Amino acid sequence: MVLVDMDRQCIIPVDQIITKSPINLDLSIIKNCKDPKVLVTLKDSSNEIITEKSISFETSNETDVPINKSIFIVLGILIIFGFIVYFINLRKKENEKNN
Repeated sequence: MVLVDMDRQCIIPVDQIITKSPINLDLSIIKNCKDPKVLVTLKDSSNEIITEKSISFETSNETDVPINKSIFIVLGILIIFGFIVYFINLRKKENEKNN
């Protein structure tokens, strides 16, 4: 089994003898891939290809957008809060000078 992204390998290829079905494979990811494709090849005992199947996965980037928006919202709130604290302290100092 090989997982590729635009002809770049995303995992270490797996070559395993299957003795039961279904089987779960542990894969070592070596780099992040966008829209990866999986190529599964089944061979018999004489190493002849019985069948091959290519499966494509679509990468979802939905989690990136809310995190980025959250950072900007938090930074904006902190900046506004900073201005409010600054002007309150400035007013207090002016009131102390006038009294």
